[in-house]
Amino acid sequence: MIRHTLSACAAAIVIGLAGCATRQPAVTPADAITLPKAFSLYPDGETGAGQWWTAFAVDELNALVDEALTNGLSVADARLRLEQAELRVQQAGAALIPSVDLQAGAGTTRARRDTGLNADRTVTTDSYSLGLAASYEIDLWGRVRAERRAILHEAAAGRHDLAAAEVSLAATVCQTWIDLVATRMTHALLTEQLEANRKILELVDMRFRRAMASAVDLYRQRQSVAAIEAALPTAAATERTLANALAVLLGRTPSAAPFAPTTALPPLPAAPPAVGLPADVLARRPDVQRAGARLQAAAERVEVARAARLPALRLTATAGYASSATATLFDNWLANLAANLAGPLFDAGLRKAEVARIDTMRQQALIGYRQTVLNAVREVEDALVRETRQREHVAARGRQLAAARTALAEQVARYTRGQDNYLRVLDQQIIVWSLERDLINAEATLLKYRIALHRSIAGAINEEE
Repeated sequence: MIRHTLSACAAAIVIGLAGCATRQPAVTPADAITLPKAFSLYPDGETGAGQWWTAFAVDELNALVDEALTNGLSVADARLRLEQAELRVQQAGAALIPSVDLQAGAGTTRARRDTGLNADRTVTTDSYSLGLAASYEIDLWGRVRAERRAILHEAAAGRHDLAAAEVSLAATVCQTWIDLVATRMTHALLTEQLEANRKILELVDMRFRRAMASAVDLYRQRQSVAAIEAALPTAAATERTLANALAVLLGRTPSAAPFAPTTALPPLPAAPPAVGLPADVLARRPDVQRAGARLQAAAERVEVARAARLPALRLTATAGYASSATATLFDNWLANLAANLAGPLFDAGLRKAEVARIDTMRQQALIGYRQTVLNAVREVEDALVRETRQREHVAARGRQLAAARTALAEQVARYTRGQDNYLRVLDQQIIVWSLERDLINAEATLLKYRIALHRSIAGAINEEE
């Protein structure tokens, strides 16, 4: 009678708590923030392919990016994190299936017994057992399923994390390579300028010896030569450090830095990639998808914490054989089936506080998702406006250089005719050489802005990710 009463009470508790365990829908990433209808600048063009760097049509660059994606340490680290997440998915799936253990044992018991004849006798008893034990938790409140869903979302976040690492590595390799080529071009230009300045110095010195030039002209030209000589070691050091950085990105040691034979920057592809709508960009970007998966995982964790406050029902079953002799082991069998219902009665608010703590983590993940979305939209806007304005800057800088070269030619003609002094020629020459170096940097910056645009709208490089 007491046993039936306890069973009825337990059933009543379970039914009563079932109404409190209704699962609340998780916040979906799509509802997290309101997106603009379009970007401020909306270029027309082809949609960027997964391997967007091939648009620059440079075999050397393609080979470097491929090597980095294969051997790069940052990508290798992301692959291992993804593998760990996928193994956790397998572990979570195992919790939905009853566990079965094999049990076997053998023992000997020795005891002293009173025989009743004023003497004790030692009795030895052997025992043998063999059986199976199974256990399974009935997922009354969805705790196990919510835990598995959370782990599945975390595994998805791992896949997006790998894709984001590949996009970031490819962009960094491209930008580093462009800086390396631009530095090599600057170094070559400085060498040419130094050779030209030394020849001019010889001419000025000869004119000075013939009293056809002043000492000021001679010293100013020597100053110009020394300035270029001082810039050459800095350019060489920058070139070497960029090569070292590129080697590390490829997974090499700096001593094995790749030799980049390219000595000229590639032209900017005429057609920029099609950006699309903000919603399209966010649907492609791996970092946004990663933040959304983490948000969904955090919401599932809240459900896990809520279910942990409710009773858990676990079934256990055992079946096996036991005997005092191996010969008769399989003659005796036994089986047992039990159900245990256990739940918190009083924990001083421990589980309630845990639910609140996990919920704050969900809110934090929601804020992180919103921040990622806003940063993604901003990066696209920044890349668009920077490339647009940099193209204008490069064009204007080219016109300025052309005008400066014309002015230098006119100044040299006036100096040759004796209509002007050499200081004006030297000043104009310094302007031309400075603009030539500035134009190299401006063109390199324009290419890097195009890379930044690709990076801001790129999806996964590998479609399976």
